[in-house]
Parts: sequence; C-alpha cells; structure tokens
Amino acid sequence: MLYVYLTAAVIGLVLLGASIFVGHDHSAGHDSDGSGEGEGSPMLALLSVRVWTYLLAFSGVTGVLLRLVGHEGEPLSAIVALVVGIAAAAMARFVIGRATREGAPGTVRTQDLVGKTAGVLVPFGGKATGKVRVRVAGADVDVLATTDDGEPLGRNDEVLIVEVREGGSAVVTRNPSK
Repeated sequence: MLYVYLTAAVIGLVLLGASIFVGHDHSAGHDSDGSGEGEGSPMLALLSVRVWTYLLAFSGVTGVLLRLVGHEGEPLSAIVALVVGIAAAAMARFVIGRATREGAPGTVRTQDLVGKTAGVLVPFGGKATGKVRVRVAGADVDVLATTDDGEPLGRNDEVLIVEVREGGSAVVTRNPSK
C-alpha cells in the first residue's frame, strides 16, 4: 500500500505544483455548474481536476507519513489518509470557489461602475468612442465610453455612467447634477 501512497503523493504534488507555478485558468469553471460561481453538485465535483489534485496530494502524503514516520499499519493509514484527502479537497473547493465569486481585492466589476460619475479624458460624441476616468474602490479606472447625448463631450466634462455594455464599454450621459 506504500507504493499507492507514494504514487498518489507524486501525482498530486506534481499537479499542485503545476497549478501554482504555471498558473490556472479560474474562469474555466472546473468546480462549477456552468454559472462560473464555483458551486456545483457533489457528483460534479468528482470531475474536477482541482478536487483530484488536492485529494491525491494530501491523502498520498498523509499515507506516506503514517506508514514511514508513524509506523501505522493498514487499514488505519488508509482511512486517515482518505479522510485527510477528502477534507483538503473540500476545503480547497470551498475556499477557491468563494474567492472566485467575490473576486480579488481591488477587482472592479462592471456593476460597480454604473451610477458613478466620471471625467472625460478623450473627448467624444455621436458615434465616436472616447475615454472616461472613474474612481472605484479607491482606484482610478479608465473606461472606453460612448454617449447617446446630442452634444459632444469635451475633455474634463463630468459624466454619469448609465450602463456598461458587453465588452466593457460604458454608456455615459452628461452629469445632470452639473
């Protein structure tokens, strides 16, 4: 059984190392029901590379340590290794899923822009696209923008973001409070 633990540990640690050092596309939704929320059925989790990575790495290392360092026998080593692996996989799925849903600190979501005032950086009007700067979450964010207003917007004009279209382009109007 020691060789099973060693094999699981090596495979799991290689996968874990690859995800840490090479990177991982979190938008792929490995643990997801397709909504990008990281929450899927427990049966769907069995198809997750993330779950198998943590299960193999932690159960393998635990089994090796119990057998070689703790001199524990079977079936205790197998049971404890499996429990540790399942717990690690469940915790990784929960923590990474939650972080993905909430976004990293400082992440600006499109819905955070709507209703904010911005200053025009690159003048525009009609069908032309310009650029506005808006302050969100303590940071200045530059956004491409268009307007349906009849008059062109000049540099430093204050505008209100009324919508953010797919692709991230904002629709603005002259700030009515000015």
